[in-house]
Amino acid sequence: MKKVALLSTFLVNMIFMMLTTLLPLLIYDAAHSYSSVGIILFIFMLSVITTRIIVWNKSGSYRSTLMIGSICFLSCFVLLYLYPKCFFSFFPDAVLLGIGIGLIPPLMLTFLTDSSNKKKYGENIGQYNVMTAISAAIGPEIANLLFNYSIKFLLFIWLGGCFILLISNGLIAKHYSFQNSNSNSSVINFIKAKSSIVPLLLLATISITYGTIIGYLPIYFERISVSIGLFYLFFWMAYTLAQFITRIKGTKSSYAVIIILMTFSLALVSFQNNFFCLYSAGFIYGLCYGSIFKSYYSQMALIKDERQKNNGMELSV
Repeated sequence: MKKVALLSTFLVNMIFMMLTTLLPLLIYDAAHSYSSVGIILFIFMLSVITTRIIVWNKSGSYRSTLMIGSICFLSCFVLLYLYPKCFFSFFPDAVLLGIGIGLIPPLMLTFLTDSSNKKKYGENIGQYNVMTAISAAIGPEIANLLFNYSIKFLLFIWLGGCFILLISNGLIAKHYSFQNSNSNSSVINFIKAKSSIVPLLLLATISITYGTIIGYLPIYFERISVSIGLFYLFFWMAYTLAQFITRIKGTKSSYAVIIILMTFSLALVSFQNNFFCLYSAGFIYGLCYGSIFKSYYSQMALIKDERQKNNGMELSV
């Protein structure tokens, strides 16, 4: 089942990155308004946050949770396939996509760091991050190529990938039946934990800035004739590199270096339009992104209680 979980991880991230690469352009083509891009992305993020808050307090089996997420993820792309140029269809699309992303990735991480596999949790986390990086690195460039070839063909590819994801997640739900325990998993108590507060704040900062990159960088790069696909390629190459050579031990100096490098990379994106500076910024930012996520996942994997572990994953994925 580990290979199936890694396949699901690859598919959900591959499809999601392909969509987010083109989503600002699709929304703008439908609405002819830059503000509409922000509205749809806000609805998506609100859907993700709301979904994870609801799941946080849910007890019982995760089987139904995984299948609900998979069905919502598929439904989003069915609707997009049927109405690719209708702006109003992007509202339910954003909600369905948010539910899918809010449920599937945290459960994949929880499965791969199951307490029965504690000796291999570091290896599994590394494999999860590498699969995420590979899918995210090649996804944007493939999306651009298929988008220029045929939007209908691209949407059909997305649908096929979603069906495979549904089947693979169904296999996982059938064979893996851990229960969401009734243990105390207060969000406030978790956030107050000294071991998680600093990386959690860094994750929040990175998520906000990365959300901005996803939302507006494709439009900006198109204006200055810079390839967004290559930017993402350098970004995820660095993310993958961080899984092999970066060892963050949760020290203040390590986090300080991440903050400085992340600020420098964002400054390059903001004030430079030279392609070398922009791609360098993507590489540096990806290195910071991969380092802090690996550090955080490693800490969460040490938690014995499955519900608390999954809740911790939900705060970050």
